[in-house]
Amino acid sequence: MNPRRLVAYTPAAAIIAAAALLSGCTSGGADFAAGRSDITGTWKNPKGAAFSFSTDGTFTAGHVTEGLPLPGGCADALSTGRWHLVDLSGVDTGTGVDRSNWMALNPAGKEAIAACGIQAGIRKDSDGVNLCLVVDPDQTCSDDELLRRTQN
Repeated sequence: MNPRRLVAYTPAAAIIAAAALLSGCTSGGADFAAGRSDITGTWKNPKGAAFSFSTDGTFTAGHVTEGLPLPGGCADALSTGRWHLVDLSGVDTGTGVDRSNWMALNPAGKEAIAACGIQAGIRKDSDGVNLCLVVDPDQTCSDDELLRRTQN
C-alpha cells in the first residue's frame, strides 16, 4: 500500500470515529425532556431491578444491587426515598423543575449514603423512554441495565 494513501485516510477515519462518538452512540437513545407524568409508574430492567415512582415524589425499589451499575452502598440505600426532576445540566438544585432529561434520587433515612448523588439520565429510543441510574453523569448503562416503564 502506498504510505501517502494511508496518511490521507487516517484523518478521515479519525473524523468518522469522532462523529460517531459525538452523535450519541450510547444505549438508551437521545435525551428526552420528561415531565413528572412520564416518570410516575413502575420501571424494571432485564437484570431484575425494579422501581415504583409515585406522583408525590417518593419511590420504592427492589433488586437494585444486582441490576444496576452503582456502588454497593449506594445501591443498597435505594429501597425507598424521594425523587425529583433536576436542571437540564444535571445539577441538582434541590427544588426540581417541570421537565428535564435528568432526575435525582435521594434515599430515605440514609444521609451518609445520599452523598452518592444518584441521578438518572432520561432518554428515549425506539423502545420508548428509559432511565439510566448513575453516580457519575458521564457513566452509561448497558441495554440490560436500562429501566423501562412497565406500568403507569
